[in-house]
Amino acid sequence: MAKNVLQIVEPILRGLGLDSSSALIGDAKQRIIDMLNETIHELNAIRGLNVLKKTGTITLVASTDTYDLASDAVSSGLLSERLYIYASDKEIEKVGDDDFNKLLVVGDSGTPDYWRPFGTTAAGVHQIQVYPNPAVADAGRVMQYDYYQQFSDLSADADVSINDISLIQKGIKKLYAEYDQEFSISDREERRQSVLIRKIKAHNMGGRGMQPQFRRQNKFREVR
Repeated sequence: MAKNVLQIVEPILRGLGLDSSSALIGDAKQRIIDMLNETIHELNAIRGLNVLKKTGTITLVASTDTYDLASDAVSSGLLSERLYIYASDKEIEKVGDDDFNKLLVVGDSGTPDYWRPFGTTAAGVHQIQVYPNPAVADAGRVMQYDYYQQFSDLSADADVSINDISLIQKGIKKLYAEYDQEFSISDREERRQSVLIRKIKAHNMGGRGMQPQFRRQNKFREVR
């Protein structure tokens, strides 16, 4: 079950023998919140956890080839190198910049066949570019993709964590033990966290992501 920052921090403060309601523990509380966010960054980098999986959609617009991913997605965190238009039994394949730039020279329009990562917006939202440029008939078609969610830092007491807080709690205990120079405890918590991650990944095996029943026969050919 997801818990907010206060619900995560208070048990750790009690475990350290500190009164969570005291006005004198501000530094310790903020230190734990910093460690909470560091642990979240580690989980974002690990990926491969079902708890981080989400599905995003992109609605095509005529004559528009650049689209935002979900605000909590990064282009490197997609589960597959293919996007899908299920209504048309269509796969959109990822290609490298060199091949994509050759396609842009051709300048076709129609239902997209290929995509590539395309930087970020000023707000930091990751984008992709598709080819061909969607035609009027393609407007409203929906591309779908699965991705590993990237969690933002938490700060306010009411901010809610990811569902599986056991990984976060073990990560915080590991970092706090390092801060206290209790390296044997830190090593123990790190081992516990690693074992838990392996167990979760093993449980996830076989359910990594849905694959459509169709497979496109035409593969990318180099544009000369």
